[in-house]
This record gives sequence, C-alpha cells and structure tokens, in this order.
Amino acid sequence: MGSDVKISIKTGPLTSIDLSNQTYRIRSSAEPDYIRLLAESISQFGMLHRPLIVDSKAKRQVVSGFRRLTACQRLKKNEVLCRLVDPETPTQILAQLAVAENSWQTPLSLIEKARAFTLLKAWFPDPKALALAARPLGMVENTEMIAKLILLSRLSRSIQKAVESGSLGLAMALELGDLAQDDAGKLLDLFLTFRFGLNRQREMLHAIQ
Repeated sequence: MGSDVKISIKTGPLTSIDLSNQTYRIRSSAEPDYIRLLAESISQFGMLHRPLIVDSKAKRQVVSGFRRLTACQRLKKNEVLCRLVDPETPTQILAQLAVAENSWQTPLSLIEKARAFTLLKAWFPDPKALALAARPLGMVENTEMIAKLILLSRLSRSIQKAVESGSLGLAMALELGDLAQDDAGKLLDLFLTFRFGLNRQREMLHAIQ
C-alpha cells in the first residue's frame, strides 16, 4: 500500500454518508448497549478517532467507522468531522485501509478476520501473496489458517453467529459447513439448546455421521 493516499479532514452532513453500503465493513454490528455507551462517550469527549470516508458528490462510502457513525446517528448529529479519501483511490487501497484501520485498533474476532481476508483475497488470490500482503495491515496468519477463515466467511450466518458468540469452535463450524444446510442447521440448534461443549459436539457429529 503506497504512502501517497490523499486524505483530507472535513466536516460534512451525516446524511451524505451511505451506511447501508457495507463493502469495506470488517467489524461486526454492535449491540445496542455498545452503541449507547459509544454515543455517550462521543457526546462527552467528542470523536477521538475520525471515520474514514470516500469523498464523493453522491453518497459517501464508509471505509471504517460504521459504529462511530451509528452512534452519531443516535445523537442526531447533523454534521460529522471525517477523514475523506480521494474518490480516485483504487479499491484495492481502500480494502487495505479498511483492514489496517480495524486490525491495529483492537484484536479482531475470528469472524472479523474472515471478513478481512475475504476482502483482500480479491486482489491477492495466491495464498502466500495474501499472507504477505496482510502482515503490514496487522493480520499475521499462516496460509492454512487463512484458508479456514475464508471458508468460515462463506458459511451460514447462523453458524457464524455461533462462532462469534463462542458457542461453536472454528473446527466444528467448518465440519458443519460440510453438511447439507438443513442438517447443519438442526445440529447447530441442538448444540446451542443443550449448550454442549466442543468435545460433546464432536462426539455427536461423528456418531451421526
């Protein structure tokens, strides 16, 4: 990623930002309580880290800062001070910026890592090239783990949510992903209903198979 990315800091109307376009979203959607507390922090201390937005005469696209902007909506702010990226910036650079902005702040969850690697894979299809490209962005994983994370990003939302909540491990999620969707859904419901641990989940899956 080059060092000549053009970024300016400007105030603009919140309504000019398209929060529905989630192309570069890495972080998971926050719970209402998190947004409420974040809004309280912004109200008291201001925005400590400005959202990164693609400048445009039409709807502006978010590169990073979805949660902060949602909190600003809660505060009913009319205008927001943002960092604006030149609209001519290549999409590859925008993707790299989105990953770096998030991974260097706080550790990413498995699901968030899966989104990040899947986003970058469009420009780095070779596994080794992808691993190398991700390192300076704060994503240090071996090629085997990256492959598993990309598979995770393709699984059903219900499986992803179970992984995100800690109710399902990555290995078990991938095994469920190999089953027919209906069978995987029924097994997942069983795991979650009875709160089976990883060993019990594996025993049941292998017994059924």
